[in-house]
Amino acid sequence: MQCPHCGKPQSGVCPDCDRSYFQVGLTIHNDSALAALKERKELIDKHNAELKKSKAEEAAKWKFRIKVAVAITIGLSVAARIIMRDTPPNPPPVNETPVTRVTLFDSEVRLEVDENIEADFSIEERRNVIINVSAECHSCFYPSLAIYLLDEDNYRRFEAREPYDQIGGVDADSYCFNDPLDSGHYYVVLQNTSDSEEIVINIKASLIYKQENPGH
Repeated sequence: MQCPHCGKPQSGVCPDCDRSYFQVGLTIHNDSALAALKERKELIDKHNAELKKSKAEEAAKWKFRIKVAVAITIGLSVAARIIMRDTPPNPPPVNETPVTRVTLFDSEVRLEVDENIEADFSIEERRNVIINVSAECHSCFYPSLAIYLLDEDNYRRFEAREPYDQIGGVDADSYCFNDPLDSGHYYVVLQNTSDSEEIVINIKASLIYKQENPGH
């Protein structure tokens, strides 16, 4: 008789097919050999099919992951380009003009009747200046204190008790000047205007201005 698998003559079990499927040199001489051989082949085929399917699914997962990664990378790149295009460039740094601060007074003084104290400063060229004066008086009878801003010529007139013109001034314990001054020499004067009482005052005064031409 012939082997139903390979067609070769056989007696009982085909020795060639037996070696091919079981990979052993034994020859099984019984009626269940064909059924066992067939079942083994079906198991091997099923295993190979599952393995092939598993590899295909794994490959598909990797392809999907690669596509997602590429899409994310492209999306981030496009978003970055849009942000860079829409974001205005940083403005050039502003060269801040240097500010000069000068302390004119920072002390406690006692002024007799009609006595005065002054602080002087110079301006090299016309510029805006800010002068702040604060005088805390411990024994003042209002209006016992006057604050003046004078130029050189009028300060000399003030000292000589001659008529003078003040740039600014108040009969109070605080004064603020915020206006341009021409180049020249100036004085901030605090005077006890009382006719009979001395005064004790704690004075704080400062001069602030911007250096318009820092290179000069």
